[in-house]
Order: sequence, then structure tokens, then C-alpha cells
Amino acid sequence: MTEILVHDATDGAIATAQRVVEHPAWPVLKDAVEEIRPWQSKDGSIDFEAEGAPSPAVVEQVLDRVTGAVEELSPLLPHDAAYHRALVSDLRRWAADGFRVPDFLDSLLAFQPAKNRADGLQHLVVFAMYTQNGNPDR
Repeated sequence: MTEILVHDATDGAIATAQRVVEHPAWPVLKDAVEEIRPWQSKDGSIDFEAEGAPSPAVVEQVLDRVTGAVEELSPLLPHDAAYHRALVSDLRRWAADGFRVPDFLDSLLAFQPAKNRADGLQHLVVFAMYTQNGNPDR
């Protein structure tokens, strides 16, 4: 789930800003996302009637860990602040809608990495499904 790329242009130099993956909120986010993933259907929804499905309250607690971690990590990435606000809003709307098929259009539109293109610039991005088609095997 974590991929860190160092562009050739940096000559291996380490950025002075704290790396997201070194922040204590990173493993909280990663673990919470990994906890939610197996509960999701291929379309990204959560079927609470499925065998072994968690209760909505349990999913909401885990989702609170996701949103809390995003909010904690966001100050490290001020260039993505609008995206992070939209992401948290989309996640909360997904919960309020009963974890039906997620609609993350607002956060997808807010994520504009090309606006601040720079070598070594970190981004923190969370998508609602494995792929646009919901295929976990890709």
C-alpha cells in the first residue's frame, strides 16, 4: 500500500519535511483502510446483510479512524488541503448514506497534483475502491 519514489533529479537527497509514512497517524490510516477493504463489495458499498459483515456502528468507528488520520496528516501536505477536506466530507457522506456505493466525485475533482508539480512533493490520496471497476485482483 505504500510506495515511495525518489526521482532521479533529487540525486537521492532526502526532503526536509516530515515524510507522511514516518508520522504516527500513517499506520492508523493504513490499518483502518485495510480493515474496511474486505467489508466492501466490488462496487465499494458495504452489505451489512452479508455473512460475517460488521455492524454499521463498527464500520463508522473504523471510518472515524480514517478521517481522523487524514485530518492529522493533512497539515504535512498543505498543497493537498482542499483535497483532504473534500475527502473527509466524501467519507462522512458515505457513512451518512449507509455505506452504499461511494460517490467520491468531490474529492476526485479536488485532487489536482499537477497544480503543484515538484520533485519529491508528497501526496496523501485515499480512493473508495481498489480500481474504478472495483476489481480487487488488479
